Order: sequence, then C-alpha cells, then structure tokens
Amino acid sequence: CPISPSALAELIALVESSVISGKIAKEVFAKMYATGRGAKEIVDAEGLVQDVFAQFFQVVREGRFTFEGRRRLEGFLLRTAYFAAMNWKDRAAKHHALSLHAEEGELRFDVPAKPGRPSRLLRARDELVSVRTSLINHVRGVLKSHGLRAPSCSADSFGSRAGTTISSALAEALNPLLELIRSTTKSIKSLDGKIEQLCSKRYPITQVLQQIPGVGPVMGLSFVLTLDGPKRFDSSRAVGAYLGMVPRTCSSGTSDPQMHITKSGDCRMRRLLVISANYILGCFGPDCDLRRYGLKIAGEGNNKIAKKRARIAVARKLAVLMHHLWRTGEVYDPFHTAKKRGELAAI
Repeated sequence: CPISPSALAELIALVESSVISGKIAKEVFAKMYATGRGAKEIVDAEGLVQDVFAQFFQVVREGRFTFEGRRRLEGFLLRTAYFAAMNWKDRAAKHHALSLHAEEGELRFDVPAKPGRPSRLLRARDELVSVRTSLINHVRGVLKSHGLRAPSCSADSFGSRAGTTISSALAEALNPLLELIRSTTKSIKSLDGKIEQLCSKRYPITQVLQQIPGVGPVMGLSFVLTLDGPKRFDSSRAVGAYLGMVPRTCSSGTSDPQMHITKSGDCRMRRLLVISANYILGCFGPDCDLRRYGLKIAGEGNNKIAKKRARIAVARKLAVLMHHLWRTGEVYDPFHTAKKRGELAAI
C-alpha cells in the first residue's frame, strides 16, 4: 500500500484538529495515494486549510474549546458581532474580529483586555450626554406644546439660555429640569477635562489622531481603546468592516442587491465616527479630502438618502485614515488625495 500507517494517522489528526474537513480529507487521501506525499505537505502546498469559521462551528459543536464558561463565549460572540460578520466583504476583517488561534487541536479565543478607568470614563460621559439630550428634548417639547419656542443653541448653553423663554406658568415644572441640565453639563465638562488629561499622559497617540478635523479627545481615546492596537489589522481598510460600516452581501447567481451596512462591532464607536463625519460635511467643516469625498457622493440638491450614504462613507473613510495615522505616525495632510490627483484647486 503506498500510504503508510503514520501518513494515515497524520491525515486523521488534521481532521480531528479541524484543520481540514472530512470532504477535504477525501481529496487529500486520493492525492496521497497517487503521489505518495504526506497529508500535511499536500494541505500546505495546495492551501486546503479549512475556513476558520468552519473550524469555529465544528469545534464549538463538538465542545472542544478552551474558554471559561458558555456565558463568556456568548458575550464574546455578541461583542464581536460574529453573525453580522458573516456578511462582511472583507474576509481579513472577519479573522481579526474573532482572533481565533488553533492550538493543539483546540481553538483559543483572545479577548483583548482593555484598561478599566478610560472605558469607565467614556461610558459615564456617554450616559450623561444621553440624559442631557433627553432632558433638552423634553423641555423643547413642553415649550412647543404651549406655543413657545426654545432658543437655537448648543447643548452646553441650553440650560442657561432656555430660562428666558419659559413663562411663569411653566417655571415651576421646567426650572428644576433646567437646573439638572446645567448640572449635567458641568459634569460632562469635568469628564472632558479628565479624558483630555488622560489622553495627553497615557495615550499620546491620540494627539496624532486629533490632527483630523472632527476628531477630539473623546473620539481619539474611544478609537484607541476599541481597536486595542495598530497591528491588530494588517490593512487599514479592514477597520471599516470591523466597525460594521460596510454593506451586507446577499448575492445569489446574477443577483447582487445593494444592502444596508452590517452595523456590527462597537455601536458607540460607530456613532462617534458618524458624528465626526456629520461635522466634516456640515457648514463648519473645513475643506479637506474627506469633505470633498462626501460632498461628491451626496451630490447637489436635497436627496436625503444620498446624504446618509455620504455620511457613512465619510465615517468609514475616517476610520481607515485614523488607523493609518496610528500605524504609521505620519503627519495628517488634509489634501493628500487632491494633490495626487491634481485637484487641489477644485471646489
């Protein structure tokens, strides 16, 4: 027999360790019989290693995974949005999102450990901003229902400016809310100071990211903590897929419909990116490659769908740019693309 017992054992070991599937093993066996080469040699030479997601399902189905409890496994899958990742276009981003490693026939899950205090500060600030927004919307709604109009101003100054438009009949109900809005604004500013101090001392890379218009300490620190490290992704383009800002795919035969973005990954980080993109495309946004790119997609007129697409496209491009600056440490050039294409004088 041209296949020795040791070679057959090597093939069985590859199947049991989920490196190859049973179907692939049949092909490898036929090639072993025809050529006399070893199983591992054939698998490595022809790239027959089983897809990492097929390995994942097989190992979990058989209960062969090294992890501390099923609840933690489920939490990990939710955080990385695995099931949404099945629709990602970028295959490399899928592998980085799950961080799966084959070790001695088992799969080990690497969940990056994030610093406690910075994450807590960002989460607390996010909750305070959400509470303040809810209070401001309530005050505006009450004033509108009584024929009054709240001042058009920023959220930071709403607590001090809205008091002048409140009638005596509404003062008893709304004054405590305005006081709470002012107190919340003060707490938010205090947390902003702590986050800015934390960025300058422990995360100096955020200063590089803040060169981009629309990126501040909160955005920069959130991005650094979410991605955990610049070397986690081989390509900066994979960051957009990791944060769920690429379209889903549902192609079948000649049908390839355009679908919404996956919305996988960290929703807070995605929201911050969209807020920054909204600033870049807004009336206060400075002229730069990102703004020109977004305005080109939005087109002229008042097409709301086109504007939404432009906002997401700029947010995705912003994430890619931030990762590139983080990885290379380059100085941000707002007209890098325009200079390459000779479009600096355009628009």
